[in-house]
Amino acid sequence: MKILHINKYYYLKGGAESVYFNEARLLREHDQQVIPFSMQSPKNLESPYQEYFIENSDFYGAGFNPWKKLKAAGHIIYSFETKKKARTLIVKTKPEIVHLHNIYHQMSPSFLPLLKKEFNLPVVMTAHDYKLVCPNYSCLSHGQVCTKCFKGDYSQIIKNRCHKGSLWSSALLAAEMTLHKKWQIYENNIDVIIAPSKFMKKTLRKGGIKNEIKVLPNFIDLEQFAWDGRPRLGEGLLYVGRLSEEKGLFTLLEALKKLPEKIPLKIVGTGELLENLLQYIGKNGLQKQVSLLGYKQGEELRELIRDCRLLVVPSISYENCPLSLLEAMALGKPVLASRIGGIPELLENDSNLARGALFEAGDALDLAQKIALYYGDEPLLVEWGQKARAYVEIYHSPIKYYQGLMKIYGLAREMTIASARRASQ
Repeated sequence: MKILHINKYYYLKGGAESVYFNEARLLREHDQQVIPFSMQSPKNLESPYQEYFIENSDFYGAGFNPWKKLKAAGHIIYSFETKKKARTLIVKTKPEIVHLHNIYHQMSPSFLPLLKKEFNLPVVMTAHDYKLVCPNYSCLSHGQVCTKCFKGDYSQIIKNRCHKGSLWSSALLAAEMTLHKKWQIYENNIDVIIAPSKFMKKTLRKGGIKNEIKVLPNFIDLEQFAWDGRPRLGEGLLYVGRLSEEKGLFTLLEALKKLPEKIPLKIVGTGELLENLLQYIGKNGLQKQVSLLGYKQGEELRELIRDCRLLVVPSISYENCPLSLLEAMALGKPVLASRIGGIPELLENDSNLARGALFEAGDALDLAQKIALYYGDEPLLVEWGQKARAYVEIYHSPIKYYQGLMKIYGLAREMTIASARRASQ
């Protein structure tokens, strides 16, 4: 099968790209042909199809050049280049199905109608975030969960300056969402949406998405996560992820201050909050307790996970199916995580906390109490680690994901055939 595989970044920028590349590799391992379509960047991995990639477009990286900003703003709403190059690539490669990942802003959905009207292709989209129902991606406004736009009033993002505190960029996102909703560009041109969590599916429904939605959790390549059945307890706390507002890092640092003993914390990742975190750490005398390690990957990251006592996921926004949590579970590492979004689905088992513990999102005191309660309970941590690994092996294996993905591709093809029959009658 030829699969046109689309994501705006063709390098490992974040969790969505990890899923995108892991999925492409999994498909190739099962003798499927994957044809990438993306945006040009000096950071990109090599691809035989890179000549078809669109020009790099970044509104927020345009600086103070008004022409570049105006051009990038128009590109967000409707990109003629994306549409033209997508058509050229499809004519050249003749894919049998299209799988979308993150295409918003830099690519725009301008090419979606031609997938259906011109080529009658089955189209699947993985929802890595909440962009389909929230102009600001995250259902988060100034550190608080927000669903005001679910009713279709996208002026809310302007009133609250939800995006970067900027009136102009918030207005641009409101205009983008308003027009795309008016055109029904996602609703009319996507057969099946993949939700990596039950929570994501429920939230998309609440936001008015009526497309077919199938839940397919992210997978872990277990061969990369060596496991001998004996969890290594390790020492200290570990955070892995972006250094950004929605990740709840200040909740974690506040909790650290409340602990009676000085438990070390390692923070792995990069992002816009780096300077703020450094200032906070210095101001509160946490320099000897907190280590900022920057971006890590591969075996170096896995060894950091093995060496910690607990992985902490302190998010304050609607997480979906975070890979950092799955990777820790694959290594038999117990997790403390916010009770928010799709996280509880990974840690709860019939209302019994079997693979880790949850705390209330944004509640530093609750997190501190959970750390103090569980950090020294070695038998419980070993039990959690063993159950975590067993759970990932059953529910997040590559073969389970591949089988689920093939069923979704089959459904999308059936829906496309049925639609064509209705149109011809």
